[in-house]
Amino acid sequence: MSRHRRAGSEKSFCFQTRSRSVKNAAVLRILRRRQRKIQVPAFLEGLETEIFFLCPPVPAHFELPEVIMEFPDRKEYIHPMPKYALITGASRGIGKAVADMLAADGYHLYLTCIHSKEALFAYAEELSERYGVSCTPFVGDMGNENTVDNLFSFIPDLDVLINNAGISYVGLLSEMSAADWKKVMATNVDSVFYTSRRAIPLMLRKQCGRIINISSVWGNVGASMEAAYSASKGAVNSFTKALAKELAPSHIQVNAIACGVMDTDMNRCFSAEDMEALRQEIPCDRIGDPAEAAGMVRSLLSAPEYLTGQIITLDGGWT
Repeated sequence: MSRHRRAGSEKSFCFQTRSRSVKNAAVLRILRRRQRKIQVPAFLEGLETEIFFLCPPVPAHFELPEVIMEFPDRKEYIHPMPKYALITGASRGIGKAVADMLAADGYHLYLTCIHSKEALFAYAEELSERYGVSCTPFVGDMGNENTVDNLFSFIPDLDVLINNAGISYVGLLSEMSAADWKKVMATNVDSVFYTSRRAIPLMLRKQCGRIINISSVWGNVGASMEAAYSASKGAVNSFTKALAKELAPSHIQVNAIACGVMDTDMNRCFSAEDMEALRQEIPCDRIGDPAEAAGMVRSLLSAPEYLTGQIITLDGGWT
């Protein structure tokens, strides 16, 4: 039997089986809108099996990854429903940690960055080889509408959107140029709008999906010398709450993670003395790790549908 199965049309593949011959009554899914029996595939011949179409169709070019299910006397290759995630700002820091976590969980990934092309492409290849998933890198400004439209022309299906791309500006507001203000807002706020707007139709088609926005505690309480960054993250938090109400009837969850001081390149602008002073203010007595933010993303992806519209603070008790 072929190790991979490619759909020839939207009538497609994968199936649900119930058989007394299969340990724990193997359950697979068929990607089809209406429930009806189909012919038993050759590799299930001889088993007392029922097979049904269950779920909405998927585009014809999707290729499902293999997993191995143990039968009493042999192993067979089974093809589960694929999962797709888009992570913006994935070449470093929190985005990079989230990409590793989702790839480990079997997600096929679309990864973006704006500057670190070589690093992103190398990381995408590394994840693909390590976890056996597809990783598509894309270089472009997520704060640009045309760039996001171009990105989504390559994304036919999406289950998870992680809006992580972001920049900061540290300095007096009175000395900040209009160009710098617009750049912060475009990267931190406009990008969330553009990607969400394009992701929503893909999720509505399936009546499910998760949007997770990576925010900051400064969006909750504000920070001196970071008025623009604080304002942008406050906007992301409000956007999260409002969009969650809009999409809840369609079973799409929208949440945000308000991170505290994390060990990322964004904070490299601060001196060692500044970082030490921040550490001393944090009850957990340490700086946060990007892997902890990735772990929170994983928790939200497995959370009940009723958990939506929340701004979850991850700051070691700091604020």
